[in-house]
Amino acid sequence: MPRLRIAVACAATVLAATPFVASGQPSPPPAPPASAVHGHFVVLGAAGGRTVAYARAVIEPAYGCPAVSGGAGSITMTTRDNPHHFPVVVCEAQIGFDQDLALLLGDGTRLALPRVKRNPQRILVFGDTGCKLPEHGSGEGCPAGSPAEPFRSLAAAAASGPAADVILHMGDYNYRGTGGGLLFTEREDGGPRQVSQWPYDAGDGSGAGEQCEQAPGTPFYSQNAANANHPDAWSYWRDDFFTAAADLLPKAPWIFARGNHELCSRAGPGWFYFLDPHSELGDGQLRCPTPEVDRDPIDNVLLTEPYAVDLGSLTVLVLDSANACDSFTEPIFTGYYQQQLQALATLAPRTGVAWLISHRPLWGVTEYSATESTACSRNGEASSTTTWGCINRMLQTALDRVPGGALPPSVELLLAGHMHRFQSLTFPGGSRPPLVVVGSSGVELDGSPPLGVISPSPAVGGLTAQVLSTGDEVYAGGAAGGRAAFGYLEITYRGNGGWSGVLHNPPEKLTIATCGSALAAAGAVCRLAPGIRATPPSAQR
Repeated sequence: MPRLRIAVACAATVLAATPFVASGQPSPPPAPPASAVHGHFVVLGAAGGRTVAYARAVIEPAYGCPAVSGGAGSITMTTRDNPHHFPVVVCEAQIGFDQDLALLLGDGTRLALPRVKRNPQRILVFGDTGCKLPEHGSGEGCPAGSPAEPFRSLAAAAASGPAADVILHMGDYNYRGTGGGLLFTEREDGGPRQVSQWPYDAGDGSGAGEQCEQAPGTPFYSQNAANANHPDAWSYWRDDFFTAAADLLPKAPWIFARGNHELCSRAGPGWFYFLDPHSELGDGQLRCPTPEVDRDPIDNVLLTEPYAVDLGSLTVLVLDSANACDSFTEPIFTGYYQQQLQALATLAPRTGVAWLISHRPLWGVTEYSATESTACSRNGEASSTTTWGCINRMLQTALDRVPGGALPPSVELLLAGHMHRFQSLTFPGGSRPPLVVVGSSGVELDGSPPLGVISPSPAVGGLTAQVLSTGDEVYAGGAAGGRAAFGYLEITYRGNGGWSGVLHNPPEKLTIATCGSALAAAGAVCRLAPGIRATPPSAQR
C-alpha cells in the first residue's frame, strides 16, 4: 500500500495593522471594497460523502472577510490556512443549493454568487489555460501583469453567452510560474553555487524517464524548496487564472481538476490554497509537504482521493491524475492509482449517469517516440511501422489490475486535458466510454500529429479506437491559411445521459467540432464541424 504523507503546517496568517477602539480592544478589520477583491467564485467538492459548495473570495490582506448574504441570513466567511505565505487572503463559507447569495463588501457593493443547482443543463469545459513562456523563458507573449490570452478572451465570451449551470476545468492553470529547468543554490567546499535541475514533474521533461523520477531513492527537486530560485507565487496565479477568468469566475459553480502543473513540486501550494475543494469547513484543508531532496518521491507529494459531486441527474467523478506518468510505470505510484480507480466503484452511482474528469487522459494518442512513448498496439510493443504512441500508461496499467479491468458501468463519458490539443476517442460497441480531451483553452498548442481522423484506427489500451485530433491550427473552407485551434466545449445535457456539445472559439467566430452521445452511438463521439479540416487543403491524404 502506498505511503501517503500530508504535511500539516502551522497556520500562517497575513497580518495587517488593525485600528483600536477607545477601550483598547482591536476592532475587526473592515470588509474589503470591490477594488480589493481579486476574484470570487464557488467551488464544488465533497466532504463526509456529501456534495458541498464553498463560496470563496481572494482579497487584499488589509481587510477582513466579507459576509455572505441571502438565503436564511448572513454567513460569516473564514480564512483558509496560508502556509506558503501568499500575499493575499482566501476567505470561504459553505453555502447551500438553490440560494441567491451575494458577498457584502465594505463599500456597499454586493457581489452576486452563482446559484448552485442540481440537474444541470448547460455545462462548459475548459482545460490547459494559462500562458506558456517560450522555450528560452524570455517572457515574450506573457508580459508581467497581463492576463493570459487567449484564455481571457475565451472566458469573457463564455461569460457573455447563455448562463451556464456548472463549469468544469481539466487542470493546468498556472504555466507562467511553472517553467522547466530551474536554478537551485547548493553549497560545495564551503561556498554557494547555482545548479540547474528539472523539478519533479511525474515524467514530463524527465531526465530519468525510465523511472518517471518516482523510484525510491531518486532525488526530489521542487521549485518550492528553500534553495530554489523560482517558488510558486501569487503574481503567476493572478495573471494566468484569476485576472484572465475574472468575467467567468462568478457566473457558475466550478469543479476543478488538478493538473501536473499543480504538483507540489510546481504550483501545488497555490492549488491547495486557492482552488482545491478540501476545506476546514468540511474534512480538512490539504497542504503540500515541505520538500526534502533526499526523501523518497512518494513522501514529497500529496495524492488526493477521488470524490463525487452529485448534481442529481449527473454525478461528476474527479480523479487526481497529476502524478500519473504518461509513458512509464513505477510500482508504488501505480499501486496507488489502482486503489484510486477501485474507489470509483463505491463513488459512482448504481443507477444514473456519471462522468469522470481528470487532467491526464486515461487513453490518448500522440506521435510515437521510442524513448518517450508506449506503442499503440495490442500488446504495447513497437515495431518498425509503429506511428502512434499511447498514453496514459500508468493509469491504464492500474485499471488493468482493478477487478474486472474496467470503469464502473455508470461512467458514460470521460473528460480530460493535458495534451494541448482537442482529441476524442470512441471505442466500438460501447466497450469503453468515449473520451474527449479539451486541452486547448489557452496554452500554446501542440501542432504535431495526429491531425484529423487516424486511419487505420489504432489499438489504444488493447482496443481499436476511432480517434479524431486537431493540432495548433484548423482550416476553414478552402482557405490556405490556418486559424488557431483554441476553444472550449459547450455542452447541452438532457438529464438522461444524452448530451450534445460544440467546441468553439467565439472570439474568432469559429466552430471547430461537434460532439455528443448520439454521435458516440454512431461510432464517433466528435466530428469536425462542416467546412473544418485539421490539415491544410494542400496536405496529402
